[in-house]
Amino acid sequence: MPARLRRGTAALGALALLCAQLSARDWIVAPSGGDFASIQAALDVAQAGDRVLVRAKPGGWREAVSFRRGGDPQRGPLVLMSYPGERATIDGTGLSAEVLVEIRDLSYLEVRNLELAHLHGISDGSGIRISGHGSHFHLSGNEIHDLRGRNAMGITVYGTSTSGSLSDLVIEANWIHHCEPAPSEALVLNGNVERFAVRENLVEDVNNIGIDFIGGESSIHPSAVARSGVCAGNVVRRARSIYGGGYGAGIYVDGGRDLLLERNWVEACDLGIEVGAENAGFDATNVVVRGNALVRNDKAGLVCGGYERRVGRVRACLFESNTCFENDTLRLGLGELWVQWADGLEFRSNVFAASAQGLLLQSVPQAVNLRFESNLWFAASASPSWILNGAEHLGIAAFRSAAGASASELYGDPRFADPARNDFAPLTGSPALESGGALAFADGLDLRGFARRSDGDLDGISLLDRGAFEACNAALVVSGELQPGTTIDARLEARTPLFAILLAGMPGPWLPLGSYGLLQLDPQQTLFAIPLGAAPATLPLFVPRELPPGSALGLQGFVWNGRAGNLSNAWLR
Repeated sequence: MPARLRRGTAALGALALLCAQLSARDWIVAPSGGDFASIQAALDVAQAGDRVLVRAKPGGWREAVSFRRGGDPQRGPLVLMSYPGERATIDGTGLSAEVLVEIRDLSYLEVRNLELAHLHGISDGSGIRISGHGSHFHLSGNEIHDLRGRNAMGITVYGTSTSGSLSDLVIEANWIHHCEPAPSEALVLNGNVERFAVRENLVEDVNNIGIDFIGGESSIHPSAVARSGVCAGNVVRRARSIYGGGYGAGIYVDGGRDLLLERNWVEACDLGIEVGAENAGFDATNVVVRGNALVRNDKAGLVCGGYERRVGRVRACLFESNTCFENDTLRLGLGELWVQWADGLEFRSNVFAASAQGLLLQSVPQAVNLRFESNLWFAASASPSWILNGAEHLGIAAFRSAAGASASELYGDPRFADPARNDFAPLTGSPALESGGALAFADGLDLRGFARRSDGDLDGISLLDRGAFEACNAALVVSGELQPGTTIDARLEARTPLFAILLAGMPGPWLPLGSYGLLQLDPQQTLFAIPLGAAPATLPLFVPRELPPGSALGLQGFVWNGRAGNLSNAWLR
């Protein structure tokens, strides 16, 4: 093709793309004065690249809706969301539907900032359900609650197609509460589902498992499993099963593979995090569970393995840098770590801290080839015990010998900063401090957003701490939102009085700064350093009234003792 013709063709293609983008529009759903008086009517006409903006309505919108078409890579996603500055509710009161928002065999769709509630009498339903095949979904900022009945789930993703998967999903910052998903799960990805991120969601007060990744259920898919995904930064509280004796995990991998579970907080559930395999022939493999906090759960903290001979196994998984604190509150003898039918599991740099009952490990004989390295164990009891291969061992020396572990397995008080306030960072003198050993993830952030490599004892050397929490001498707390004409208060806290600086700039890629930690602001952009004097200190910051839409701001603190220092967590907007 002649060069001139190629250039002309390219220009026409660019013009066509521009016209397509310009043709995308917003459709307003409102009781009066909008384009449509029902959400479904708007979805029936909306095209790729369009937004359906739903205005708040007294009593909510009494309808169940389904997408008729999706978006595409050229024109962008089709978006269903609340009108900016409002919160629209899709209310199921009086409806006979099973699903409030349904997506099937479509792609490039987003559902944002909606409240979905009060659907009762469910037999198999969801607040939002995606099924079949498709790609590029984004569910964010939705509140889903008071779904009642059986299998009344919050968010359901069922990869049921044998011709294609459901892929490239982001499920983030949703709040699911007071639902009745039993015997199913509050937030579930099941079957032929791949390449996903489930992050920063809050799930609480549900009557079975909180978040689940499943493979092997033939009613969903004969062979494919949930795979190649990340579950990060979620909080699950009070997920307790109402059947089978009550063994609902806050977060559960059931036959999934190639998954990363990190920086999640699970509290007051039947079980904390479980990696299992309920279906024969579908083993859970290559699952990494790292940097999670499992706190005061009823029966066990960290659980792994198939539950009997006839079901699947858990193989070749890594459990690293987790903190388990006073689980098995019902004292059923399952302890902080419960290992069932499994093979080739590694436990590294975790902190297991039991209550006065003293049971740290419960492992059955069918759990084989277990490796323990650089873990810290402690019990608020004079006689801590480990049950390995069904045999009880008293004292760390006996456990080391039975497990074939090295002297890196330690027993001692982790000296948590303030367990009553859920602060499990190690204090000076803790055996967890700067003793984490070699980890698969030596860099990045801990559960609270502090650098994994932080000089917690201010000796100029940054080594890894054991457990999910890194010791850091600087913590940034910001109150207020980045809104024009408002004031935000930046408070930099320190464990001891230290010279403090507040850094302000643009969010940027992480930049390791040796023993100081990770700078999360962009040094290539303008970066302001504001002296605060001695920390703790608070600085009010006025947000200009002429703040342009889409503006970004990053704040990060730094404290210094004259020889060494710490960068704080970052506040990024």
